[in-house]
Amino acid sequence: MPFGPETLPVRLRRGFRPVERVLSSQAAQREAERCLQCRTLCDKCVEVCPNRANVAYLVPTGTWRVPQVAVKDGALRVVGEEELRITQARQILHLDDLCNDCGNCATFCVHEGKPYQDKPRLYFHEETWRAEERNAFLLARGVLYRREDGEEARIGQEGEILVFEDPYLRVKLDRELRARELALKKPFLGTRSLRAAWEMALLLRGLRESLPHLWEVSGGGA
Repeated sequence: MPFGPETLPVRLRRGFRPVERVLSSQAAQREAERCLQCRTLCDKCVEVCPNRANVAYLVPTGTWRVPQVAVKDGALRVVGEEELRITQARQILHLDDLCNDCGNCATFCVHEGKPYQDKPRLYFHEETWRAEERNAFLLARGVLYRREDGEEARIGQEGEILVFEDPYLRVKLDRELRARELALKKPFLGTRSLRAAWEMALLLRGLRESLPHLWEVSGGGA
């Protein structure tokens, strides 16, 4: 199907007649409908990276109610919840050990972001992972590790259950990412969100199902 404005035949391109005609309102509407919205699919940072350090993966879409917990009278209590909503199944993972910080992905990002800094940053080597303080992930033997604000967390599969642990909490999630067990490992002050557990569960699933080569190289098995 032809698209775009009508153009003047070459043999008639003389004088001051416009070569490209203005679209009618109906034609402009049809042209606009051809646009693939960036909120639907945007892999620009994958295309422009000279080192192939940005890769796409898939996660389930949906809305989850994530508990917020606190320690009261020596016991762990759910004191609130927050919403975690995923509307785009296609997500971007940054392979930091392949990145030379050229910033090309930031230059071309239609959302004015910095994918090499903003997207989950996966490391291949423990020493480079430990050198980072935030947004740093390591996949080893089927277990996903995370460093955020200098604090480490991990999540792995135990049968049909995902088990998340940080210095203070142990959380069990089922296949539908529903909390089945919350346990206190060490008392803490204030309120803690369990958002990291859900974020890591989604990333772990995406790695295993969408990027099996990374999963197998890490020792996660077939």
